[in-house]
Amino acid sequence: MIKNNAKTIAILMATCNGEKYVEEMLRSLEKQTEDDFVCYIHDDGSTDQTMHILKKWVEDHPYHFMILEGQAQGSAKDNFLDACAGGIRLLYVC
Repeated sequence: MIKNNAKTIAILMATCNGEKYVEEMLRSLEKQTEDDFVCYIHDDGSTDQTMHILKKWVEDHPYHFMILEGQAQGSAKDNFLDACAGGIRLLYVC
């Protein structure tokens, strides 16, 4: 199980071959006025540059963004459930 880092809002993002839009999406989340959030990201086996973009983003923004490691293809739901166990009051899926 992944340790919960005591954020009130969890945002769950699943990606797959989203290099064209993923950085815009992350930038939008970063610009929100609410600061008490964590965005859990799981990639379902991208073959484009999505993971490269995600890893760079998380490296530069470690406080709010976290990549969940796990199986490819459809395992995002299980990883998200583990990541969000306990302490989360609001949950958003994008």
